[in-house]
Amino acid sequence: MGSQSISIITGAGSGINKEIARQLAADGPVAICDLNAEAAQATAQLIKDEGGIAEGWAMDVADRQRVQTVVSEVADRFGGVDVLINGAGYGQFKSFLELEEADWDRMFDVHVKGTFNCTQAVIPFMRDKGFGRIVCFSSVGAFSGSPSHSHYAAAKAAVIGFSKALCKEIGPWGITINCVAPGAIETPFLGDISAEALERYSDTPVGRIGQPADVAHTVRFLISPDAGYITGWVVSVNGGIYT
Repeated sequence: MGSQSISIITGAGSGINKEIARQLAADGPVAICDLNAEAAQATAQLIKDEGGIAEGWAMDVADRQRVQTVVSEVADRFGGVDVLINGAGYGQFKSFLELEEADWDRMFDVHVKGTFNCTQAVIPFMRDKGFGRIVCFSSVGAFSGSPSHSHYAAAKAAVIGFSKALCKEIGPWGITINCVAPGAIETPFLGDISAEALERYSDTPVGRIGQPADVAHTVRFLISPDAGYITGWVVSVNGGIYT
């Protein structure tokens, strides 16, 4: 990856992906994409204030036309696309017998269809350059599962299967694709957790709850030249509690 890389990060208005965007801004321009337009602009402004190059785009990853439009605009604005972080996520706790079809569809629209839409939109730019790095977000829930999370676990497992299959198609074009599978990370995604819950989440072999920077460092490695021989793999950032 040369001296500058052009990155698209979805779901970068908050949480883990916001921190990823801040770190990747050290390597080149970043496109901040989020369903919440104000959050996207706020993250972009934060990066600009820190001396980086960033622009914000409102984007629903499940909206195929919008994804294609934004990716084209990013490529025109910055001169291509080198890196895609499929970070947009959606969480919902609901027992299986209470799940409605709309709940299931939205979960798969965001995590699976959204990953498909964004990945397919960027690959032509990467193929033309002969280089690309894609990181998709799965979860420890894809391996362990948890009550009232069946649709979430299923969607996150699908992302892993997608990545493992796709790596065999895009590898000859110089493109890698890997997954990160975070455990409990202290972000708004966890909600307004109690002190008791925070202590429970912190009961890991390393003795603390995960931070967004823990995941961001892993992502930055996976898109670096040092990880050029790693593709189709899953790196779980969970403090050792899920092994």
